[in-house]
Amino acid sequence: MGRRTPVMLAVLVMVLLVPESSEGRKGRGGRTQTRQSQRDRTETTESFPLDFTAVQDGNVDTFMEQVKNLAQSLYPCSAQKLEDDMKLHFLENSSVTCNDGTPAGYYMKESRGSRRWLLFLEGGWYCFNKHNCDTRYDTMRRLMSSTRWPQSRTGTGILSPQPEENPHWWNANMVFIPYCSSDVWSGASPKTDQSE
Repeated sequence: MGRRTPVMLAVLVMVLLVPESSEGRKGRGGRTQTRQSQRDRTETTESFPLDFTAVQDGNVDTFMEQVKNLAQSLYPCSAQKLEDDMKLHFLENSSVTCNDGTPAGYYMKESRGSRRWLLFLEGGWYCFNKHNCDTRYDTMRRLMSSTRWPQSRTGTGILSPQPEENPHWWNANMVFIPYCSSDVWSGASPKTDQSE
């Protein structure tokens, strides 16, 4: 890592840890929080010291573990153990199915305490005639059927529950919606005289 990295991390940590103005700040609904309520809040928070010498000594893993502990301490939903895997839920509506008639579904990981939601629609192109759809079913069955979907999935990238991999969304409620209808998420509607 370059020499500027520890300095940039130190500035980031300082910004996160600098106490707010002693004049109070506007809370929800425009109410001003008093210095006493701010003092009560800071007295109950846990302290996580950061050892910047670990970065200079080349031990980035130790430093990243300290940053992870600090990040988790800043979010109320991090007080509990977060489930890493997203669990499969099938839809009970029989009119919503995959191409082969198996039920459609979604994977969800709840993060209790978080009010943020991330919905991810899987991509997968489409098919438009019998030959094309038969070939797709033979080569990409998971995009046309839910029969082989696992009971849980571990998210990666923007769906990762790890703050090191996903610093902005790791603790959000996450929903991954697998693509199995080959209709470019357009759904179905009855043909009318006007749609010809």
